[in-house]
Parts: sequence; structure tokens; C-alpha cells
Amino acid sequence: MRLVIIRDANSEALKYIDPARTDQKIVLMQNAVYDAALRETGFCLAEDVKARGIQGARTIDYAAIVDDIFKADNALCI
Repeated sequence: MRLVIIRDANSEALKYIDPARTDQKIVLMQNAVYDAALRETGFCLAEDVKARGIQGARTIDYAAIVDDIFKADNALCI
């Protein structure tokens, strides 16, 4: 599995990420949780969703992200 952690939804690097890939997990944190299209394809850090008042997002906590980092074959942070 490839883990993609996105902090900046405006990053040019996102043009190289295919959100439809089935062998990856996308996690949004910080201001990336504001991006509605990315929220549909990934998980959002629960603390950031709560702090920004976003409703209906699939969430993940810090402990789960750490577990995913160690399980992933590759991890990319954007």
C-alpha cells in the first residue's frame, strides 16, 4: 500500500497523484481538509476536521496514521 499524506491541497505535486488508485490510502491534514473533492477520496485527520468545523468527513486519528506509516510500502507527504 502507498500512503499519501496531503497537507497542502494547492500543491503542484497533486497533479501526479491519481486519487482513484486502489493500492493507496489518502490522508488529509491541516488545511487540506477543506478540499471537498479530496475528502471524497480519502480520510481526514479528526483533530483538523473538528478544529475547522467540517461535517461528514471520514476521519482518522494520529495513532492510526502512525500505524499506516509503518504498514505502507511507500509514504509521500505533500
